[in-house]
Amino acid sequence: MLRKISTVLIVLFAFTSISLGQAKYYLTPAGELVKGTDLEVQTVVPNKLNNPTMLPKSIPQNIFGADDTLEYRETFSPNGAVNFGFFGQDWMTMWFVAPTELNIRAVGICTYANPDAANAEVKVVKLNLTPAQLRGASKLWGYYPAAGNGFNDITAFRDNEDRTGDWVSADSRPEVFGEDLWSDGGLGAPMFPDQALYPDYQWVPMSLLGYEPTVQADEVFGVAIKNVHLTMDAARIGLLGFGNIPALYPGFKFYVNGRFVPGPPSAGSDAGWWSRNDYLWDMVVAVELTGDIAPSITNITNLPTTLDPGPRDVEATITDINPSGGAAGVASAVLQYSTDNTTFTDINMSSIGGDVYKGTLPGQTPGTQVWWKIMATDVNGNSSTSLTYSYRIFAPTEGVNTLLVFNGYTTISGYPRAYYFGKDDFTTYETYGFVMDAWAYGPITAQLANYYTNIFEICTTGPKDYNDEVIDAWLKASGNNNYFLAGDEWLGARHDFTDMDFAAGTFEYDVLGVTHSYNDISYAAGTGSSLPTRVFPQQGSLLGGPLYDLFNTQPTDSMQYDPVYEIGVANWIDGFDAADGVEVDIKGESRGIGGAAEVQILNIGAHRTLSGGNKIAFLSYDPLSLNSRPAYYWYGFSATAPQVQAAKWFDVATSVRQLDNQIPESFAISQNYPNPFNPTTTINFSVPQRSKVVLKVYDLLGKEVATLINEEKEAGNYAVNFDAANLASGLYIYTINAGSFSASKKMMLLK
Repeated sequence: MLRKISTVLIVLFAFTSISLGQAKYYLTPAGELVKGTDLEVQTVVPNKLNNPTMLPKSIPQNIFGADDTLEYRETFSPNGAVNFGFFGQDWMTMWFVAPTELNIRAVGICTYANPDAANAEVKVVKLNLTPAQLRGASKLWGYYPAAGNGFNDITAFRDNEDRTGDWVSADSRPEVFGEDLWSDGGLGAPMFPDQALYPDYQWVPMSLLGYEPTVQADEVFGVAIKNVHLTMDAARIGLLGFGNIPALYPGFKFYVNGRFVPGPPSAGSDAGWWSRNDYLWDMVVAVELTGDIAPSITNITNLPTTLDPGPRDVEATITDINPSGGAAGVASAVLQYSTDNTTFTDINMSSIGGDVYKGTLPGQTPGTQVWWKIMATDVNGNSSTSLTYSYRIFAPTEGVNTLLVFNGYTTISGYPRAYYFGKDDFTTYETYGFVMDAWAYGPITAQLANYYTNIFEICTTGPKDYNDEVIDAWLKASGNNNYFLAGDEWLGARHDFTDMDFAAGTFEYDVLGVTHSYNDISYAAGTGSSLPTRVFPQQGSLLGGPLYDLFNTQPTDSMQYDPVYEIGVANWIDGFDAADGVEVDIKGESRGIGGAAEVQILNIGAHRTLSGGNKIAFLSYDPLSLNSRPAYYWYGFSATAPQVQAAKWFDVATSVRQLDNQIPESFAISQNYPNPFNPTTTINFSVPQRSKVVLKVYDLLGKEVATLINEEKEAGNYAVNFDAANLASGLYIYTINAGSFSASKKMMLLK
């Protein structure tokens, strides 16, 4: 049927949203149905979009006779918006989990960009997988063969008319798709993605084919849209999407010409269906609910990681309806918590007015991780459970003076977080044993910062928070405080990715020493985020010089910034102009910026010392993602990498820890152990009262080679680790000055 009338019907699908005041329903990150609020708007600061945009939450209630809608927009992160593109013959699919029995009345899609006026088609498909199987890291799933179709001999769905064989799996992954729930023999409904309608949805009614799909409770279905342009990698369409939303069902994209490696799979490409981790496409489904549903749990109190060990109150709005017409109401609400994420304890929640319920989590000792969730049950015995949330009672480690902040991450462990301080070990991948506390729990506070004298902040996936006000006050409080900042997008994310001038009074100028930013220098005419950027360490510079020297000993033609290869994120590297007094350590090659056709060489890494004595280092790229071609070498993991050099400049290359709670009777310093050593050794010392302690290492010519301690220490017994990996074998002298006490000892480094 559609094959005959599709060209006539294109005009029918430019339906925009109708604002009605009736309540609606939306999917939580756990996939449960939640009662929405009255119509309102939220401000969204898009990531990689052109301008901040007001996104209406309004959905066209009953526009196609539908009772309700399933949508993700209310759960989108304000800082996670993306203009996510797909090209000729690519597909994009977004998943929905049916909260109860329902009929699908219409589907809506939000188009952000279609500059080439490409056409599309839309259909609804069924999923073979469970919701749990959808989650996880971005990965290639597979494809269907389609011999001789002119598009790398692959196709996206079982019901596509050009399919010639069964599912071809990547790494034994199961077939993703079942039968089409709504299509014309595999052909989707025609649609013209109209960017002029953004941010409204464009609606495709199911009545177009004369029937409405029925979905059972807990079944998973997908809305799929195809760019029907006949040239691969051409005629880009951009959908509004959102990223950095963990635990949601990821959007799927069919890369007909490969994601990283173009061509047919038979030639080694990675073409086919990819799950895109925590990305979602902004799609909506108008439905008629026909069964009972469990209570919805919304407006849950946010409990971030804290330094406070006391009890914490939790509030939530809990409501219940019964679309089937039967009895409705909340029978009970329970707050559940655990300190091992296995055994949960129940705490009854009480109504404090209307649909708002409250419970209190007990206090915990510092260092404890708490997992918690809310379970609600209705009068018919239907239960729903919120996402499991967690927070930590953060306990700064005694004697540790360095904090490593992973801004934009939600955990402190795993790859790449555990690998930023490599030491040229490409066998076991051992890293420097720098003693640091780590934080990935939201914005840092002044209370937290004041525990430390060194802060390293890495925001490679884009900054989720801006900590500059806290950092600025912390730096001004003491000239001994040092700051390292690295990662794509820190310069651009808060300024809508617009090149900016920075003057005195701004953090960029006063602290980082940046006078002008150049956003996304890897791009050429809007493309190139998957390509590496050539980089040039500066000979003789403090943080780049050792890398320059290493590069000249390797059989490599060029050093490059390649985050796609190393850590699996796009290349959104920025460049900058440096203020007077800033030493540039690393430069990078642009592919044409500000409309200029010629390639330019821009600063991407630098350091400075502020007038108060603070040491500052700034890299506008991910520190781990430097490698080389054509001969591969992982420069980002080398002992000469700028982040390692910054750690040594900050005197973090050694670590100090307090051994016990005893108060010594006198000043003392011990012989290092082991001695001789290679390349690390430990020096113990004691101070009987709070004292300024300076512990330094000198060579036999009297040249200072390391400052191990230069700060106030409370009375106690301490141990200092000294790493001499970058020193030559020989005899060295270490000297301590504490109060009126002074002493020196010899130690032997044998490599």
